[in-house]
Amino acid sequence: MEKEIIRVGIASYGICRAPNQIMTVGLGSCVGVVLYSLFDDVCGLAHIMLPQEPEKEEKERKKHPARYADTGLRTMIEELEQLGVRKEALKAKISGGACMPDLPHPTENSLIGKRNVEAVKKVLSEYGIEIEGNDVGGAKSRTIIFDSVSHVLTVRLTGSITYQI
Repeated sequence: MEKEIIRVGIASYGICRAPNQIMTVGLGSCVGVVLYSLFDDVCGLAHIMLPQEPEKEEKERKKHPARYADTGLRTMIEELEQLGVRKEALKAKISGGACMPDLPHPTENSLIGKRNVEAVKKVLSEYGIEIEGNDVGGAKSRTIIFDSVSHVLTVRLTGSITYQI
């Protein structure tokens, strides 16, 4: 069987079954969150754009379910559970959350990457999901590809540096 690569866009999430891979590009201040279980052949990847859903944004959430860490991860976890994955068995790998050098002095907006990482870690902690690997911070954009069989997350930084976590 030939492997397929499932692509996940910004503010979205996707579900992947072995032996396929799942990827997302353009993780600057955004955070890519992979959820998987060692006991199942299904995993998910969310491309989280912002830390928390503002009040009265339900319409936007339906259009972009993974825009926010709190609602996006909850939605993806619920779908994984519907597919038979036990929440207690989930593990995570995260990447992204860069402080993009768009302004000479840090502002709340330029620190959004750090806030995204903190929000993702908080939600994962609330669900009791262990982070088995992470590559966050810095000032470069990332592309990530997760292999659903080996559970290896390949990270490619802008400038063609590639490594695995």
